Amino acid sequence: MICVFLQLYGSDDSLKVNPELLWRLARSCHAVSNTYDKKNPKKKAMLFEGREYATQAYNLDGESFDVLKWLAVLSGSVTDYLGTQEKIEQGYLFKEYLDKAIAMQPTEYTLLHMRGRFAFSVANLSWLERKIANTLYATVPEATLDEALEDFLAVRLFFFFNFGRYD
Repeated sequence: MICVFLQLYGSDDSLKVNPELLWRLARSCHAVSNTYDKKNPKKKAMLFEGREYATQAYNLDGESFDVLKWLAVLSGSVTDYLGTQEKIEQGYLFKEYLDKAIAMQPTEYTLLHMRGRFAFSVANLSWLERKIANTLYATVPEATLDEALEDFLAVRLFFFFNFGRYD
């Protein structure tokens, strides 16, 4: 599928400024990256390429839910390949994109789950880890376990009300 999108992208310059095509390219890059092992450099390359497409789409249409969703997904995915300071900086952007997208569609369970995981990870940083990061790199984002729990419960309720089960 990504080959078709790339052919479209390269065939006409007007498509290079089409946010609908760009977020789909980003999504396709993410899908292709999932076929590779985490240590494979192709996975990293696909994620960064996808984030670039999503960023271009966001610069063209920052109010599109799909653009925000895939920019959040890819921004979160690339953090595995970033240094500590970049991870902190990316964390703020990731949270911003998630919050904007969730404000548009408050029942989007995948985004609620991502935001819950983010809040859980940040809230579980030890005092020492937080102090070191704040001193050496940048101010670490704030989050609480209550925020994480709230998002996780929203996802769980979504599944219960829509599918009649909690799994």
